[in-house]
Amino acid sequence: MCIDSALASSNDADPLPLAKASRTQHTRRKLLSAAVVVLSSCTAFARHNIQPSYITFDPPRSIGTAPAGMNRFGVITGSYYSHADHSFVRDPEGRIKSINFPGASATMAMGINESGTITGTYWEQTLQGHGFVREANGKMTSFDPVGSTETEPVSIQPDGTIVGTFYDENNVSHGFIRTPDGAIERVDPPKSEGTFITSSNSRGVITGYYNQGPIDQHGFVRTPDGIFTTFNAPGEVVTTPSAINEQGEIIGSSYGIDFYKVHGFLRASDGKITMIDGPQAIGTFPEGMNAKGEIVGGYVDSSGTHGFFRSRKGKFITLTIPNATSSDARAINVHGTITGTYSVMNGNSHGFVLRHEGPRGDD
Repeated sequence: MCIDSALASSNDADPLPLAKASRTQHTRRKLLSAAVVVLSSCTAFARHNIQPSYITFDPPRSIGTAPAGMNRFGVITGSYYSHADHSFVRDPEGRIKSINFPGASATMAMGINESGTITGTYWEQTLQGHGFVREANGKMTSFDPVGSTETEPVSIQPDGTIVGTFYDENNVSHGFIRTPDGAIERVDPPKSEGTFITSSNSRGVITGYYNQGPIDQHGFVRTPDGIFTTFNAPGEVVTTPSAINEQGEIIGSSYGIDFYKVHGFLRASDGKITMIDGPQAIGTFPEGMNAKGEIVGGYVDSSGTHGFFRSRKGKFITLTIPNATSSDARAINVHGTITGTYSVMNGNSHGFVLRHEGPRGDD
């Protein structure tokens, strides 16, 4: 395996003030890992029968790079920190451009589609967050659902449909769908006391979770005609989907009434749920899945945090990134290219791209 530098020229703007973190992303992580205590962030990754080729990358002057989405062509988007939060887009040749919404204090890209259109959130100097869509030619448009005080898009489909979460004046969260013509529909499952949309597929099927009562969180799937199906991982009180693929398969994390061990799960299109746990893990977080059913994410054990790959047949592989103290895989496309982030001893995080040479765990 090897690590190559992939730094390239950028149109990086001047540093901007730091924005508050995305509440949807922060809340999900906080809830899922509330009982996960990491004893050490230093780890020696186990070796597996896989021959990967790692490429590490960072936008210029970045001290913290966090890929968030990738399309089928290997174009990656995400955010990075350099005196403020900026976003970036990286093409398969390694060329990186910075993304900053005009006049914003910070910009956080979350999703990208096949045409290279990107969506995410930007913050004003007042720290109010708005949704944005950036076309491949660089044109940027702001949008907000009616009554929104914070808008957090998470994914964009090939036709330009965007889904995500917004907060109203009472700080209650709701889901939304924004069609390519700019029309926005509010989305809430029945009896929801707070809705979080986390992913959608090109068929218009949406997944996410909603609050009901003081501790219960239920997963849901919504069809294009507006029919909701609620689901929970077996025996769990909190179920939070993170991604859905073209077949309608859903991944996410869950935990029980003791709020200790966090399990990953895979929900098949017929509703059958399979639990996913990393080796000796006390927290497993599937985050990305492609149309082939291959899954990536991160898990926590007593020695630290590790990125992982899980094949369609269930083979679980820990990603071994040289010199990393921790890692987290965020997305995988249909060609098996993986992107994510890893940290080193000084605490700085870097983006990575992983391309497999040979079988991907199904041999």
